[in-house]
Amino acid sequence: MSDGLPVPERYWSALTIWLGITMAVLDPAVANVTLPTIAHDLSTTAAESIWVVSAYQLTIVVSCCRWRRSAASSAIAGSTWAE
Repeated sequence: MSDGLPVPERYWSALTIWLGITMAVLDPAVANVTLPTIAHDLSTTAAESIWVVSAYQLTIVVSCCRWRRSAASSAIAGSTWAE
């Protein structure tokens, strides 16, 4: 008896998780790099443009919390991953 996914699916799931983490780190980094351009295009100060990135990051956090709750409520009966 083996635990978890068979080997081919295990590698694909690990790759998917790795890509998701990479995008989660890269996405806010790109937003932070574009702060001077955002401030210039909107004719605002750099301090005011930080609110754009803060709102963006808050939206991502709230979405992740909602997705976690949704995943936990739709978990297969008897599974332990969502507990």
